[in-house]
Amino acid sequence: MQGWPSARLFAHAGEVEIARPETRVTPPRADRLGWEALSWPAQCYVALVMVAGASTLVAFFPTAYPRPVLFAALIVLACLTSLWKVNLPIATASGSTLSVSYAADLMA
Repeated sequence: MQGWPSARLFAHAGEVEIARPETRVTPPRADRLGWEALSWPAQCYVALVMVAGASTLVAFFPTAYPRPVLFAALIVLACLTSLWKVNLPIATASGSTLSVSYAADLMA
């Protein structure tokens, strides 16, 4: 027997079996993912968040690096580990991967 037993096994004589509806997940159309697909309040919100993030990056960007060799080594190691992918055993057909750099991010 594969999987769960059918509801027919537990139904009494004369009862009707309730069928489960099949659900299909369809990906969104490409035209719904563009900037033009957003309403003008959503476009303003996205633009505001981007400007806030860029200004915060500029305001808090470090002006001096006390150990530039260590900084450069960490940048190189981060780039190398982000290239290394590990296949996840979630499902054989999904092809899900995880970058090794996430392990270093979680440890940090």
